[in-house]
Amino acid sequence: MLQPDFVFRGHQAAVNCVHFLANGRYLVSGDQDGLLIVWNMLLKRQLASMPAAHQAAILAVGSIDSTTIVTQGRDNRLNIWTLDAGEFTGALQLAKSLAIESLNFCKFASCAQWIVGLVEAESGCAFVYNVAQDTRHSFSIERKSATRMGDREDSP
Repeated sequence: MLQPDFVFRGHQAAVNCVHFLANGRYLVSGDQDGLLIVWNMLLKRQLASMPAAHQAAILAVGSIDSTTIVTQGRDNRLNIWTLDAGEFTGALQLAKSLAIESLNFCKFASCAQWIVGLVEAESGCAFVYNVAQDTRHSFSIERKSATRMGDREDSP
């Protein structure tokens, strides 16, 4: 049986998601209790943590760059965090919190300075958020099928 090279200790609840930041130096993890931890991969130690990053479970974590972290929680919030990282310690600061429907199959997506999120699954309302300019644009995703949400077209 394989043994791990090292163990990250810090979460008490199940870890739902992990993500490497753009520089590869840090790993971010989110758990069932809403705890967000940034790990220093060189030292194999906790760099920063946010005990109540969300009021419920963290479902997804991503990043815009090596200092901007995005989390999606079961509390229907998409949070954007700024990481201030020193050599041995760091701090997370909430930069923005956006309403999002997170209890569906769609998680957020990010690319460069843009984040896309689903506001309401039934109506197809979504948004694009520009982190650098702090601007939000709404749009609608039209459904081609006349089948109600949750019903399968290929069902007998």
